[in-house]
Amino acid sequence: MAGRARVRGQTPSGEQWKADVLAQKGNAKVAIEIQWSGQTEEETYRRRERYKQSGVRCLWLMRRCGFVPNKETPAVEIVDTPDGDFTAHIGPSDQKTAIPIRDLLNACFQKRFRFGVPLGIRANVSVSTGTMSCWKCGAETRIISSVDIQFGTHIRSFTVAECEKYMDLFSAILSSLSPKLEIGTIKSRYSRALEVSYLSNGCFHCDALIGQGYEHEAGYGPVISYYGTVISYPVIEISERWRQAITADGKFEFGWSIYEQG
Repeated sequence: MAGRARVRGQTPSGEQWKADVLAQKGNAKVAIEIQWSGQTEEETYRRRERYKQSGVRCLWLMRRCGFVPNKETPAVEIVDTPDGDFTAHIGPSDQKTAIPIRDLLNACFQKRFRFGVPLGIRANVSVSTGTMSCWKCGAETRIISSVDIQFGTHIRSFTVAECEKYMDLFSAILSSLSPKLEIGTIKSRYSRALEVSYLSNGCFHCDALIGQGYEHEAGYGPVISYYGTVISYPVIEISERWRQAITADGKFEFGWSIYEQG
């Protein structure tokens, strides 16, 4: 991979462009634009299209990113550090992760900086738990508050009830938890309040249904990593089925992130 600064070029129709840095490997070309001043979304798209017409992909490193990066426009915010260096902040607005610029560029050139939920990437699985007093028998019981899938800088958390639709994925995870944790049986129970049966937590002592609302309240307890005796590997590989589960109902949006390959 070779890189040159301040490279000029033009589109097939003759429009001029100048890349801050142009990296090339074989026939593949990537322009790296360092945008220190403000730039409108429309101008960013216009410049992107000029590169695209020239067969050049573009990565934007922006001091102020005034738009939501999309699949066609990879962009990250860069922040200067007290020691005079710069870091790139990637991930959703509530889960920003700061990484050195060098690491970001290495991930780009290794094709690990990708959009959405790519197939074949590796993800870590953990189970969050908490304790509470059973509403029926009064004994302290431990319940599962969420099953968390972390891939890149993203985390998709599933409630116990959400796992029911994808038990082909979650059954091995749930069954791998040690009996010593004294978590109540995870099974379908009938809720009189909701007048429906659903996969739920139960009291370890009396098996009473623990409603979904308690899961959020218990979610500040310890995290049990998915290294159980039944399942001996610490990661999963994202399959089409996992992608369906993670993106179900369109509730969550996953943008650009750095991933590890499966």
